[in-house]
Amino acid sequence: MRAELRALLVGAAVLYLAGIWWGLSLRWAPDELVPAFVFDAIDVRFSGGWHDKYPPMQYYLGAVLYFPVAIAAHLGWVDLASAPTNAALVTLLRLLTVAMAVGTVAAVYLTAADLYGRRGAFAAALLAGFTPTFVFYAKLGNVDVPSIFWLAWALRWYVRGVQRDERRALWWCAATGVTAIATKDQTAGFVILPACHLAYLWLRRGEWRPLLTAAAIAAGLFAIEFNLPFNTRGIVAHVEMITGEASAPFRLPGSTWTRQLMVAKLTWMELAWSMTWVGLAAGLAGVAVELRRRRFLWFLLPAVSYYLFFVMVAGYVYDRFLIGVCLVLAIFAGGWIDGLLRAGAPAARWRWAAGVVAGAFIVWSGVSMDLMMALDSRYPASQWIQTHRSGGRVGLVGHPEYLPHVPAAMLLGSGPADYQPDQQPRLIVVNAEVMRRDRLPPLEREWRAWLADGHSRYVVAARFKTLPPFSLLSYTDVFRNGVEDTTTNLDKAGPEIVVYWNPDVLR
Repeated sequence: MRAELRALLVGAAVLYLAGIWWGLSLRWAPDELVPAFVFDAIDVRFSGGWHDKYPPMQYYLGAVLYFPVAIAAHLGWVDLASAPTNAALVTLLRLLTVAMAVGTVAAVYLTAADLYGRRGAFAAALLAGFTPTFVFYAKLGNVDVPSIFWLAWALRWYVRGVQRDERRALWWCAATGVTAIATKDQTAGFVILPACHLAYLWLRRGEWRPLLTAAAIAAGLFAIEFNLPFNTRGIVAHVEMITGEASAPFRLPGSTWTRQLMVAKLTWMELAWSMTWVGLAAGLAGVAVELRRRRFLWFLLPAVSYYLFFVMVAGYVYDRFLIGVCLVLAIFAGGWIDGLLRAGAPAARWRWAAGVVAGAFIVWSGVSMDLMMALDSRYPASQWIQTHRSGGRVGLVGHPEYLPHVPAAMLLGSGPADYQPDQQPRLIVVNAEVMRRDRLPPLEREWRAWLADGHSRYVVAARFKTLPPFSLLSYTDVFRNGVEDTTTNLDKAGPEIVVYWNPDVLR
């Protein structure tokens, strides 16, 4: 293994493992697979109508990890309901994501090396794997990075299939592409135009048999990975879910034209957020170079395909939806950087200095995400509450996954008027950013109004907000504006926690 690749992978692993304990077993991570989901799937053998919001592939891998634990639980050696066991199981899924994230960085490096050489490959892998959005999801049990892992290797085989006419590249591209889809459906958008491109190239040479083999591999794997023979009803239910309740409420409002303009604007904003403006500028510069040289412009097809066949159709976009597009742009950025730092270029020292500064900035942005997670405001809030509750009761307003972990706290399940003075908790804890949502459940709206109108006896006792001075993210509006951003989950780390105290309550 090349020294620079080894260094990249080690650095990535350290970055992804840091903060892996964030919200462990507290479900702070939105849309994270939890052990109960995997065990439910195991119980029905992924058949008979089983379905969830995501396809089954990552559940299969989770089942493999959990199989020894399931046996131990069956023998009475392990209590699956215990907090330590649950934390260990969540950690296993997160470690699997870390391994797949490191594998994604390797795939980007190898792909960029085929196109642009070692220098461009190093730059591409750094930009792809060390930016905040990727670092955030690289340590969680969500399906986003696992699907991108399979996609990254599909892109690797796509490049080899185009450049080297390798039959096995065609077949591996089909296999990894289908597996990416079986991990997260929307990844299908990336493969449509590249598949057409490969088919055109091979048919032009009169080699149709490798194409038939690739199609057979794709169809066979699709049937196996989606458990088509034994879970047809579940697949239908899954499709109905993702095209209905799991997507329709999030579609941007307005006419088709208005919606598409908003989607296009958000796409650029989220690309800049995910890659940083430095990374996006380098990626666009790389695309501009390819437009002029016309060497590898075809590698833009996966990103174009995804935008046409998923983003525009979905009618909404989040930063995590664009991780695959960021990988493509990172590889183009690697090509531009390789040319920028070529031997004999004018002002070589200044170019190298600028490259080093830009690389350090990218790494700093990724480390900043780790800082936001490791120093999450809910940790000091929990400690403060424990030392100041003085034996009194603590009430939580809202969903527990948005709040600090407070042992023996009670979730306030009814409005303020339902609690007599002697029943009111000594401390009330809220996530202020959640409470500022435009749309809140009626119960939370009632508590928000009651705490803010001055009629209650509660006063603010403490506020906690994660804004470490050494984190670049501390200086962004996403983390400083006091409200939840609707297009990213990154600000779920370190929210503003407010603790209210009633001096009249002694118990």
